[in-house]
Amino acid sequence: MLEPNPKEHFKSPHTLSDLESPDLGKKSDPLTQLTRKKIANIILPFIAVLSTLIAVWIWVENSRLSQRLQTEKSRSTSSLSKNQSPNSQETLLKTKKCPECNLSKANLKKANLREAYLWKANLENADLNEANLELADLRGATLAGADLRNSQLARANLGYANLTGANLSNADLQQANLWQANLKNAQLPNAILRQADLRQSNLESANLKSANLLTANLSTANLKQAQLESANLNGANLENTNLEKANLQNAILIEANLTKANLGNAMLNRANLTNANLSEAVLWLAKLESANLESANLEKAKLGYAKLNKANLNQAQLIDAVLEGASLEDTDLQKANLKGAKLERANLLGAYLERANLQEANLAGADLRGANLSKANLKNAYLQGANLRGANLKGADLEGANLRDVQLKGATMPKGKMYIDQEE
Repeated sequence: MLEPNPKEHFKSPHTLSDLESPDLGKKSDPLTQLTRKKIANIILPFIAVLSTLIAVWIWVENSRLSQRLQTEKSRSTSSLSKNQSPNSQETLLKTKKCPECNLSKANLKKANLREAYLWKANLENADLNEANLELADLRGATLAGADLRNSQLARANLGYANLTGANLSNADLQQANLWQANLKNAQLPNAILRQADLRQSNLESANLKSANLLTANLSTANLKQAQLESANLNGANLENTNLEKANLQNAILIEANLTKANLGNAMLNRANLTNANLSEAVLWLAKLESANLESANLEKAKLGYAKLNKANLNQAQLIDAVLEGASLEDTDLQKANLKGAKLERANLLGAYLERANLQEANLAGADLRGANLSKANLKNAYLQGANLRGANLKGADLEGANLRDVQLKGATMPKGKMYIDQEE
């Protein structure tokens, strides 16, 4: 066998430059090769850098997307576990702890949740009828539309809770904390709220018929248009409370504090306000017919155009009170202190004012026909244009009183003599 000659392989008479170009069929030009090398040397590094940048950008975007997906998944899981856990109700019944959990429309009727921790829990439209929530922590909880009839909420903490439209009929809320709670349109007939803290609470249009609010604190609360017929508010604190257009007919307000309260257009017919403090209260156009205000403090109260027919104001304090245009027909004002009171054009027809203090009172144009003013103090009173026909002024003190244009026909004068009209 013949062996290849290595010398023949490496000592070819032809050089690479002598070979024909496979593409052009011509010999390669050295200048062209040099140009191509330079271009390649420029482009290749650029392509390498660009590729690296693209790879880095893709990696960064993938990392961001992955992180975003993990965050969304974490939030979703957290939300599900916190607000949509199907075991929330079971957990609550077992541990009595379920803060911020979602229990809307839950069936917790007659559940024993005494001392339960339900801070900011969502119990909207939940059934808590006859449930025991005594001493429960429900601060900031949502109980809008919840059924809490006959429930036990004594000493429960419901501070700033949302109870809008909730049904709390016959519920026991004695000594409960309802500070800043929203009870707008809530149903509370016959509810027990004795000594409850309702400061700054919203009870607008709430139904509190026959509710027990004995010594409850309702200062600065909003009770506008609230239904409080026959409610027990004995000794209750209603200072600066808004009771505009509220219905308080037959309500018991003995010794209640209504200082600076707004009772404009309120209905207080037959209400018992014995010894109540109504100093500086606003009672414009209020209805107080047959109300009991015996010994009540109405100093500087605004009773303009109020209806007080047949009311009992025996020994009431009405110093500097505004009673302009008020109706006090057949009202008992015996021994009442009306010093400096403004009674312009007031209707005092047949009123009982025996021993009343009307010193410096303004009775201009007032109707006092048939009124009993025996032994009344009318020193420096302004009676110009007042109608005192048939009035009893026996023993009254009229020193310094302005009696200009006063009608006195048939009136019994201070010395017991009947006034006879000079024109007859």
